[in-house]
Amino acid sequence: MRLDADVCLNSVLVVAALGSSLADLELLSLVPQLKTGGMLRPLFKSNAGGSAFGVGFLSILQGCPVGTAVIALRLSAALACIAAIAFHRGQLLPLLIYVMAAAFLQLRKGLGNNGSDEMLTLTLISVFIARLFSTSFATNIALCFIALQLSLSYFTAGVIKLGAPLWRDGQSLTALMSTQTFGNERLYRFLANNPQMAILASAAVYGGEILVAFAPWVPSPVGLMLLGSGLVFHLLVALTMGLNTFLFAFAAAYPAALYTSNLLYSR
Repeated sequence: MRLDADVCLNSVLVVAALGSSLADLELLSLVPQLKTGGMLRPLFKSNAGGSAFGVGFLSILQGCPVGTAVIALRLSAALACIAAIAFHRGQLLPLLIYVMAAAFLQLRKGLGNNGSDEMLTLTLISVFIARLFSTSFATNIALCFIALQLSLSYFTAGVIKLGAPLWRDGQSLTALMSTQTFGNERLYRFLANNPQMAILASAAVYGGEILVAFAPWVPSPVGLMLLGSGLVFHLLVALTMGLNTFLFAFAAAYPAALYTSNLLYSR
């Protein structure tokens, strides 16, 4: 059965917008740390040859109220995207606002983007371009691009871990569980006391990432099974490490992966 491209793209948009909203709500809960010198401190360096306008513009970006307002604007745009799908109209404007707000925050430099932030931004930019051209060809290209980005993200992460001796012998995973930010005390004690289990758990992580990378390029039943295991992995990571945004950022690309598989192998 051929999957509907618009339905898949809307599914991508809803999950990505939810993930972005969650990330922005977490940022806004840390407003005191958004001030200059805090977690979003700007890293701009004045260029003596730069124009007065350029220096003034960068100084505006450095202000906490501006940064906080743009985060709130991006949050509003993401929620508006979900509302637009519910009411079957007006996706383009909130998507445009989202893309501009995301670009603005990227210019700020001090915002410590991680893989989930980049994945969400690329996904929503792809949806925006598809909706801008509003053709079946553009929709297909956007969905396949998102699927390709998903594969690259998983495959790169898995191969890098596979090539690292500390990941292969379980030390990196055990050390990660000992950290304050992403750690889990119970898991740390278990892995530290059971090094063989740490090796197996590490292999499951990087091996699973490499396998799930092929989900968009294999027949749908196999791809669905791989994506199901990927979803379980992200749920476990969210529960144990608190990386909630990763669940939404990568799950948002799953409808695109399924669509790509269906497109390649449909008769």
